[in-house]
Amino acid sequence: GSDDFIRRARRCRKVLGGGMRQAGVLAAAGLLSVNVMSKRLVEDHENAYKFAKALSELRGVEVDLDSVQTNIVLFRLPGGNAHKAVMLLRSRHVFMGARDDRTIRACTHQMITSDHVDRAVDALKRVLVEIGA
Repeated sequence: GSDDFIRRARRCRKVLGGGMRQAGVLAAAGLLSVNVMSKRLVEDHENAYKFAKALSELRGVEVDLDSVQTNIVLFRLPGGNAHKAVMLLRSRHVFMGARDDRTIRACTHQMITSDHVDRAVDALKRVLVEIGA
């Protein structure tokens, strides 16, 4: 074919993933995800709901239990202290993210057990006292 045709063909091949090297490594991760991890997602979702339920019982913390359908929990703190709370939680080895001044996002995953959830709740209780919430 012409130089232009070969150039376009090579471009199409790369766009479609033909330029990837060692794609088997990515495929292995995908197979593990589908064959193993999908079977334990229920545990992540249960831990997330357990965390949200415990948060709902804390004074000043707002969480919509009906919205906890996956492993993600969004909750709100009073007084715009989310960033400070996340920093203090991090110093206690509890990792969450502040979405804005009041909202915190927490996720459960394969490395988070029910005991970790209990420890996260205890850490958050201490942080709330520390920030005066």
